[in-house]
Amino acid sequence: MMNCKLCKMAAAFCAVLLAVSAFLWNIPSAQAESEWSLYYWGFENTVADAAGVLTSGSEGSFTAGKQGQALDAAANGAIKSEKLTADMTKGFTMAAWIYLNEGAEGYNIILSSGNTLAAGNDRFQLHIGHASEELGGGYLLAYAPAIAPEAFPGDAEADLLEACFVAYETWTHAAVTFNGEKAVLYINGAPVLEQTASGAIETIPLYQQITVGALNHDAATFQFNGAIDEAVYGNYPMKAEQIAAMASDPSAAAGDLDAWAKGTKTITPDSIVTPAEPSSDPSTLPPGGSTVYYWPLDDDSSDLSHHEIYFDEYGIGLEYTEGAVNQGVDTSFGGTVSVPFEEEQDFSCFTMSFWMRWDGSEAGYGALFAAGGKEHPYHIEMYITTDGGDTAYLAFYNVAMGSAMEGICPIEAGELYHVACTYDGAKLNVYVNGEIALSTQAAVDTAGFGSNYDVLALGCLVDETLPFIGMLDEVILADYAFDEALITKLYNSPAEGAADVLKLVQANYPENYAPATLAPTPTKAPATAAATQAATAAAKTPVNTTKAPAEADRTTTVVVIIIVITVVIIAAAITVVLVMKKKAAKK
Repeated sequence: MMNCKLCKMAAAFCAVLLAVSAFLWNIPSAQAESEWSLYYWGFENTVADAAGVLTSGSEGSFTAGKQGQALDAAANGAIKSEKLTADMTKGFTMAAWIYLNEGAEGYNIILSSGNTLAAGNDRFQLHIGHASEELGGGYLLAYAPAIAPEAFPGDAEADLLEACFVAYETWTHAAVTFNGEKAVLYINGAPVLEQTASGAIETIPLYQQITVGALNHDAATFQFNGAIDEAVYGNYPMKAEQIAAMASDPSAAAGDLDAWAKGTKTITPDSIVTPAEPSSDPSTLPPGGSTVYYWPLDDDSSDLSHHEIYFDEYGIGLEYTEGAVNQGVDTSFGGTVSVPFEEEQDFSCFTMSFWMRWDGSEAGYGALFAAGGKEHPYHIEMYITTDGGDTAYLAFYNVAMGSAMEGICPIEAGELYHVACTYDGAKLNVYVNGEIALSTQAAVDTAGFGSNYDVLALGCLVDETLPFIGMLDEVILADYAFDEALITKLYNSPAEGAADVLKLVQANYPENYAPATLAPTPTKAPATAAATQAATAAAKTPVNTTKAPAEADRTTTVVVIIIVITVVIIAAAITVVLVMKKKAAKK
C-alpha cells in the first residue's frame, strides 16, 4: 500500500515538473523578444562591450576619457567586433565622444560597418574628414551609399561644413541616426544636418561587424588619430533627447546605455519608416530572358546551348586541370576568348556564374570573365585585385556605371570558390560560396552587346590582357537573374546544380535541334571548398553553427529540465526502495 502511494506521489510530482517546464518553455526572455540591439563600449580599461559578447582580440591602450577611461585609438589602433546577428536594415545609431589629436590629417574613422571597400548599400560610417593643421581640426561627416552617393555634408555645403567643425584636442560628442527615411547628424547633442535617403540599407552576412577607430574591412585604414570614448552602435534610431542626454551628462547616460546593452531596460526607438521596395513592375524593368549558355569545360571548350558560343576561338588548345566538377581550364598559360556573337544579345538582366581558384600572382589585376571590349559602355567583367600577397579581392565593373566595385570579398590563394553575379534590371547581387557578398541598387547597362562582333573572355579581357593565374570551371552566362536557391545549390551541391543548369539549357533548345554530344552528367563534388571569407584578409569566418539567442536559451532550458526530472525520478525510486526495505525489516 505504502509502495503504491509513493509511486503515485512521485508520478504526480513529475507531472507538476513537466507542466512547469512547459510553461517556462513558452516564456521567451525579454532580450530574445526584442528586435532592437544596442552595443556599448565604455572603454573602462577593456575593449569588451557592456554585454560582454564582442571583443577585438586586442588588449587595448587606454587614456583619460570623457567618462572614465577612453580607447587610445592613436596608440592602440581600431577594435573590430565579432559577427553581429542584429537586423541592421530598419535603421541605425552611431555615437561616440571623440578627441582629435593635434596634427591629425585627412580621414579619421570613428565607427564603420559593412563592406568598406565596395560602396554597397550595407556600408555606413561616421568619420572626421578634411582634417588639417590649417583648419586646426576637421569636419564631422557621415557616409551611407543607401542614403547619399557621397559623404554628407558635402564639400559644396560650406555653411553646413562649418557647423560640423571639430577642433583639435577638444572632447566632442558625435552621432548619426537613420530611421529608414532620414539620416540626422548631431554634434554635442544638437542636430546639424538632415539627409533624406535614396535607398534601403542592406545586410550582407560577410560584413555584419562594427569597427571602432578605422574602416570595417580591415580595421586599419584611416585609423582615428586620437581617443574614442562611450562608443554606441544600435540597429535602430535613438531619439533626439537620448542623443542630447549622452552629450550633456555622459555619466548618467552611461547607466542607461549599459542597461539597454544588457537588455535590463527596454529600448524604445524613434519613429521608423519602412522604405518602399523598388518597383519590380515588368513595364519599368528590362525584360528577363530564358537563354542559358553553359561551359562545363571538361576537356572541351564547347557551349552546350544551341548558340554554340565555344571558347578557344583560335584553336590553339586550352590546358585542363582538376576542376570543381570534373575538369576545369588552367588559366596559368593565359586566358581565352570565344567565337563572336552573330547577333545582338539582350543581357539587360543577366547571371554570371563560375568556380575559380586563384594560384597567386604579382600585384595588379586578373580578369575572370568578361563580355565585350572596354571601349563599349556595355562591357562587364568580374576580376580580382591583389597587392602581390596571398590575398586578392573580388571586383565587378561595367563601363556605363562609371566606377568599379572593388573589394567585394577577399580571395585566398589556393582555395576553391564559387562566384555568381546576378542583375535583375535594378539590383546587383554578388554571391561567394552561396552567400551574398554584395547587394546594391545599380544602373548596369549592357544594351548593344553582340552588335560589334563581340566576344566573351575567360581568364582575361577580350583583348587578352589582364590574365588570371589559376583555374576556372563550370562557367554559366544567362540572360536573366538566377534565384538564390539555384545559386546556393551550385555551391552546396555542384553536381546537382550542374544537372539543373543543363535542364535549363535544354529547355531553350529550338524545335528539332539535336546537339551532337552532351557533356557527361557531373558526379564529382569539389575536392576543397573554402568557407565564406570574413571581411579581414587575416582570418576566415567559419560556417556559423551558433544558435540564435532565443534558440540557445531554449536549448539550455530543455537540458536543465531533463536533468532535474531525471534527478527527481531517481530520488523517488531510491526512496521507494528504502521504504520497502525498511518495511521488510520490520516484518
